[in-house]
Amino acid sequence: MRHPRFLVILFLILHLSSSAQSHKIDSLKTLLQTADHDTTRINTLLALAREVENNPDTAILLSTQALELCAQLPLTIKRGQGQVPFRTHGTALSHRYLGIFNGRKGNLPLALSHNFQALKISEELQDKKGLAFNFGNIGVVYISQGDYPKALEYYFKALKIGEELSDKKLIGGLLMNIGNIYDSQGDYPRALEHQLRALKINEEIGNKTRIAFSLGNIGVVYTKWDDYPKALEYYFKALKIDEE
Repeated sequence: MRHPRFLVILFLILHLSSSAQSHKIDSLKTLLQTADHDTTRINTLLALAREVENNPDTAILLSTQALELCAQLPLTIKRGQGQVPFRTHGTALSHRYLGIFNGRKGNLPLALSHNFQALKISEELQDKKGLAFNFGNIGVVYISQGDYPKALEYYFKALKIGEELSDKKLIGGLLMNIGNIYDSQGDYPRALEHQLRALKINEEIGNKTRIAFSLGNIGVVYTKWDDYPKALEYYFKALKIDEE
């Protein structure tokens, strides 16, 4: 089941033109062939996976290769005067990507398994940003399963961390998704409340794409509420931004 109105929390990727994206992919492939260190290869494999996100089979293959390389690394690598737990960070990120791409293929149990493995590592590392992303991505899987109460549970966990970190981009995306869940449940007052909060934050950070999405989502709520003049008001605002 696909839900195009919901954002995948990790990948709010800026899509490049096809020629620019092709050039970036070629550059990453060259780097992968010449990389001397496994850490560089892992980072490059995951960067390639992001670039080919529209081809989940290839993205899964690349992320799996990164995960396998992570298993061969020492627990930590030297950076500056200290040690960095690279294997665990790389493993968490590989699992996170595998969760996302398997979710896009509809392999929901496998997606959930990878997301929970990523979550466990983020908890061990006390990586708050990673925790927020993982909670959000778990919420996406539950949405795909139609389990809205469970999705809300994980989105609110992610939102709490986003607010602790004052990460407005993350907060805005989560509020939009929470609003869409309430909309799907027919709880229009709560849907509108969260979409308006998302709109305010998206305006504060000046993200026009997000602003247009928020305006459109608010229009959807008013449409379902049979307030067509208000719905048109927000739809036209969204259209104006899309045409700019």
